[in-house]
Amino acid sequence: MGEVRDDAMARALQAAEARFRDLIDRNADGVVVVDQEGMIRYVNPAAEDVLGRTSGTLMGQPFGTPLIPGETTEIDLPRADGSFRVAEMRVARSEWQGQGAMFCTIRDVTDRLATEETLFLRQREFRLLIENAPDPIIRFGRDLRVRFVNPATLRTLRAPLHDLMGRPLAQLPLPRELLDFLATSLRDAFNSGEERVIEFDAPGRLQTRHFHGRIVPERDPYDVIETVLLVARDISNRKRLEIELQKRIEALAEADRRKDEFLAMLSHELRNPLTPILNATQVLQLRSDPVTRESMRRMIEQQARHMARLVDDLLNVSRIKHGKVRLQREVVDLAQCVRNAHEVVRPNLDRQRHTLHMALPEGPLWVDADPSRLEQVLVNLLSNAIKYTPPGGTVRVALEEVEGEAVFRVRDNGIGIDPEWLPRVFDLFSQADTSLAHSQGGLGIGLTLVKTMVELHGGTVSAHSVGRGQGSEFVVRLPALERAATALPAPSGNGHGRPSDRASRVLVVDDNMAGNQSLMMLIELWGHQATAAHDGPEALAMAARLRPDVVLLDIGLPGMDGYQVAGELRRHEATRDALLIAMTGYGQEEDRRRSLAAGFDHHLVKPVDLEHLEDLLAEVSLNRPQVEAAN
Repeated sequence: MGEVRDDAMARALQAAEARFRDLIDRNADGVVVVDQEGMIRYVNPAAEDVLGRTSGTLMGQPFGTPLIPGETTEIDLPRADGSFRVAEMRVARSEWQGQGAMFCTIRDVTDRLATEETLFLRQREFRLLIENAPDPIIRFGRDLRVRFVNPATLRTLRAPLHDLMGRPLAQLPLPRELLDFLATSLRDAFNSGEERVIEFDAPGRLQTRHFHGRIVPERDPYDVIETVLLVARDISNRKRLEIELQKRIEALAEADRRKDEFLAMLSHELRNPLTPILNATQVLQLRSDPVTRESMRRMIEQQARHMARLVDDLLNVSRIKHGKVRLQREVVDLAQCVRNAHEVVRPNLDRQRHTLHMALPEGPLWVDADPSRLEQVLVNLLSNAIKYTPPGGTVRVALEEVEGEAVFRVRDNGIGIDPEWLPRVFDLFSQADTSLAHSQGGLGIGLTLVKTMVELHGGTVSAHSVGRGQGSEFVVRLPALERAATALPAPSGNGHGRPSDRASRVLVVDDNMAGNQSLMMLIELWGHQATAAHDGPEALAMAARLRPDVVLLDIGLPGMDGYQVAGELRRHEATRDALLIAMTGYGQEEDRRRSLAAGFDHHLVKPVDLEHLEDLLAEVSLNRPQVEAAN
């Protein structure tokens, strides 16, 4: 019975050993059993993979590595291909087949160590990048306390590390509004888990700096966001360049707009003197008496001189732009230049019924100057004062020597200049008000010429005005020395044509007196009755009394433009059915559409096609049986 029991125990022991061996064989870690003499007695399949050799070549061979129970060591394992693997080995005492032995658990950690090395290097590189980055970088926790700052942050905030680390955002040395903005942005990033892009201003050493910021959520291995990075880049220089670029774009757009306005104004101004000239030639064809010839000759001369001044201004601008203006300097009495300029503008002064006050020194005031250029400056300034002052206004001229300078002032009580326009009043092609209500003629280059000519003489010119309706003052200052074609007034009176029984009553409304006179003479020579008005209110009053059949209406009237006058004429019974003909220097399609919308029947561009106008008047006459004589 004893033998049977021993046999059963042996079989049970073998079965247990087989199960143990099977368990070891299935272990993912390599297992090597080494006996007390250091010889290998067992190798599982995983150990074969780790050691790179089969059990047949390992069994019975010395392990070759000191074994210390209870310790974990790293060992280098040479492979048959000459490479090395790194393994982590843990040694434990046990028994193997009834004898004492060492159980060595071996795990290949080559890949893990490589990953850790890579991660370490990347972390080191990342830290180097962050520490040397020019942009401030701050890590915040969910409590909005500072977890990390790089040196750039310390330089930007001008604070030491111990004043920032662990501090809540609200205690950072930044303006309160910025701190509130950053707190809101950081919470949004924590709550949404999405990157945020922000821009903000922060105080710098000398001036406020502009920053572009990115808030980047950081996720842990469990996809939980515990921290966010705020990376801020100083874009102050870029912002400044963007602003400068935008200003240049706006300046170019403004220059282009002013150029277009100038071209339109040039067209208008050149057409205006052409109209009376062409009218006068037609009158001369129909009448040849000495009085008419002399009147028309004067009119043609006056308008031709006006056109010549426009052309001279354009040429002067071109010469100035290309630096071709040359002064013919001599010793000049500035007081006499002022008197000469006054004589040039006297007809305009009288026509506008202005009062002129002149305060000149008793003796000469000598300057080194080109007399013709200097008189051009004075005439331009006086003409502007006359032009932009309502009829019956006051113009004051003063000349004096002040601390070695000849100071010329011209002041008016006219429409004035808005304060925001004063810095640009001397710019090329600029006019403070280009609306029809204030259209007074000119190309918008007169003051540019004034400024350039004065500066060529070594002087300065300045403009002053309290505001709209408060008048203007221009002051010219020139270095002082210690020593030493006036327009003819238009002829008055109507033509001598005798209206026929089928004549039409024609009201001519134009603030250009020469154009008015010559056109009226033509209309009367065509056999119609002509009456003149020079502004909107006068035209409405005369129309209500005369009940005209035709109204020839200039668009660019002072105060009340032609569109407004046309609207009023259409609203009154006396002129509701009159033929309204617009006369203007503006001939764009938009101008024609606006005329028709205002109630005009025809839109004629100056200089008017006289044959077409005569046909229009004749058509009105033919459609009427008889015209009663005007009251």
